[in-house]
Amino acid sequence: VVILCVIPAASDFGNAEVIKMAHKYDPEGKRTLGVVTKCDDASRAEVCDVVDKALMRRQSDVRLKLGFHCVVNRSQKNIEEGLARQDLWEKEQRIFE
Repeated sequence: VVILCVIPAASDFGNAEVIKMAHKYDPEGKRTLGVVTKCDDASRAEVCDVVDKALMRRQSDVRLKLGFHCVVNRSQKNIEEGLARQDLWEKEQRIFE
């Protein structure tokens, strides 16, 4: 069984309710997979550490054996403006460079 924790990039992972709930049933983080959403919104913040959090670089970061996977989805505005999937993938790559 895998516990899937979906969390917005701008969230404080350590204080996120979904992480706390997963920790209750998987205290060592062996069966928990983090999915980080809205990474493009977080990248606009003045100080963005989403990559550090997702890669668990710091000692204080939440640790999951299965790690975190970051996603960027097209918004309704992107769809209406005709943003192609290829453009979205390129945008996603720029965020994580």
